[in-house]
Amino acid sequence: MSESENDPSSAIVAMLALSSDKMPKPSVVADALRIRLPDGPLPEHVEGDEGTITFHLGSAIAAISLMPVPLPWSELESPCTTAWWWPDAAEEMRDHKQHIIVALIGGEETLLSRHVLLSQLVAAVAAVTDAVGVYWGAGGLVHEPAEFIEQCDELTIENSLPHLWVDLRVEENDDGSLCFFTTGLEAFDQYEMEIERSEQSAEEILDLCYSVVHYLISSSAEIQDGESVGRTGEERVPVTHKPSKWDADRTVLSLEFH
Repeated sequence: MSESENDPSSAIVAMLALSSDKMPKPSVVADALRIRLPDGPLPEHVEGDEGTITFHLGSAIAAISLMPVPLPWSELESPCTTAWWWPDAAEEMRDHKQHIIVALIGGEETLLSRHVLLSQLVAAVAAVTDAVGVYWGAGGLVHEPAEFIEQCDELTIENSLPHLWVDLRVEENDDGSLCFFTTGLEAFDQYEMEIERSEQSAEEILDLCYSVVHYLISSSAEIQDGESVGRTGEERVPVTHKPSKWDADRTVLSLEFH
């Protein structure tokens, strides 16, 4: 198990960058969430005052808070720059005015089901605000709101979408080979994953690593030191537990995918 301090009873959080200070009414948020979750859980005991909305959502508590300041650009700049799936991220988010914190607190569900539920809550809030960007801080990711909402239309526990929560990054080494790392797996109580050096294509690396990340998130399984992973029954990619290439104090899953 990873050294993450994640506690299933603690809060998981995402944020919405806004172009104004418009906070939706509690009833509007609740109605939007009911549309997204027709089979439940449904919001109960909905309360709201100036800038804050809270309600029960199954065994968890949802809290939505308007913050009268923008998210720090120093925190957003790197995620916006590296968001290849959203080329206009920096332009769209740089001048936002305020932001909303969306939190899911507690709950007896799995980490995956809690992330699915928080994502649907974020999508519901994004749909009824003038959100210009979704910031998933645990993964260092930004998403275009309309695209995030559309992907959440298909999101379920059975059809999880790891790229909403985990950054899977391929970069070039000095010698021209490629390396890979994740950000965000610790939120699922897993070690982050790395490949120090590979001659495989970026597409092959991402295909393999996405399948492994999906497996880890969906199953909550632990890959032990010395085991192997693969996309088929025949593929064997060795895995070791070792210090991160970028942070020697952090243990990661290191894949030997040469």
